[in-house]
Amino acid sequence: MEPRNERILTLDKNPELLFKAWQQAGKIPPEYTSWGELESTYMNLVNSGLSEKEAREAMGVTYRNVDGQNLLQINQASDGSTRGLNKRAIRVDLNVGAESHLKRRGGQAAVEERANQIRTDWNKLAKLEAQQLGVETGKQFHRGHVVAGLEGGSLAIENMWPEQGTRNVLHGKEPRLPVPVIQELGIPMDDLANIYERQLQSEGLSASPRISNALMIAADEYMVQPQSGTSYSKPGDMIHDPTVGIDPNRLAALQDRLNQLEAQGIPKQAIENWARNQSGTLSNETSVSQSGPVRQVVPPRKVPVTVKSPGSVRPATRLIPSGSSPALATRSANLGARAAAIATRQPPPKPTVKPPAKPTRKAPAAPSATKPTNRTQTPLEQIRRLQRTVPDVIQIHPGMGLPSQSLIQGI
Repeated sequence: MEPRNERILTLDKNPELLFKAWQQAGKIPPEYTSWGELESTYMNLVNSGLSEKEAREAMGVTYRNVDGQNLLQINQASDGSTRGLNKRAIRVDLNVGAESHLKRRGGQAAVEERANQIRTDWNKLAKLEAQQLGVETGKQFHRGHVVAGLEGGSLAIENMWPEQGTRNVLHGKEPRLPVPVIQELGIPMDDLANIYERQLQSEGLSASPRISNALMIAADEYMVQPQSGTSYSKPGDMIHDPTVGIDPNRLAALQDRLNQLEAQGIPKQAIENWARNQSGTLSNETSVSQSGPVRQVVPPRKVPVTVKSPGSVRPATRLIPSGSSPALATRSANLGARAAAIATRQPPPKPTVKPPAKPTRKAPAAPSATKPTNRTQTPLEQIRRLQRTVPDVIQIHPGMGLPSQSLIQGI
């Protein structure tokens, strides 16, 4: 089923040849001569008061592409102008060359089967992958082409990986990776190559491992850095940042190695975690590992500290200096005896364990009648002490002056 003699024609590279091919396929009536004439006729009818559907029916151009988009439809160009030719519907359609090949080899049923495959890949598989990463990372992800539709790239899953929106817009129609890398990875460049690759897969002959989403995103980060004022016109103008992501030239070898590890029994989740850690967008770690899928970074665990509150009855923990514990000393002696017995080939002695001495509780001292003091008491303190011992002494109250010495002697 290898495609031969078919040519991939694109709207941007071969507009005249593509127009004639569409006419031969019965998608455009024969009275029109170019895309420009087709579009101007449609716009005139719409401006005259007809609805878009009525204008299409009047012209006999009711074709919808594989994704259900009309060939003629009012839409907006990239420069903001209004146009009637839906160029996107042409670019993302099943290429007319691939359609001709399928019809010649398998009839209209083969064309419908391929169209259903593309719709499933584009509207379900690729869309779901992009949505899941968007929810997980909080960033906008597109259904990213490796080869853009403007260059003949397909909507099939073999050409689609989730791509961060800023990067997707930045490289525009240019290939997502350098063309030699795309070829080395076995990524189909167009619909015909995609059909042939899927045929090989069905026969078990395809040896190209599919790159994981994580590794492809890591390659994006290495190749294209969205910076303000940066232009991107061709693959040679890509911005390289070796501190981020993975060099795309390593993708095939890395993916092949990961497949080998999985075949050897390494858990699939561990391999996926390593692949994700190569991407700054997908990694959950503070540092990105580049050494291999066996390294795992474990964040430090915080241990709660219990603070003893005032009045707690829980005894405070005491730290015993090394060598001061009787149990440790006994254990050391036992080990020395065992070592000596082994050296002299004598049976080792039974270990002796010295029970720790029971602590003796010291009786509390009797309270002293008077607390010793080292300082000299003031006259007022001496009088107050005298009041407590001699009941008939003169009472001194706050505010009163001290009695004279003669009065004290008279008493």
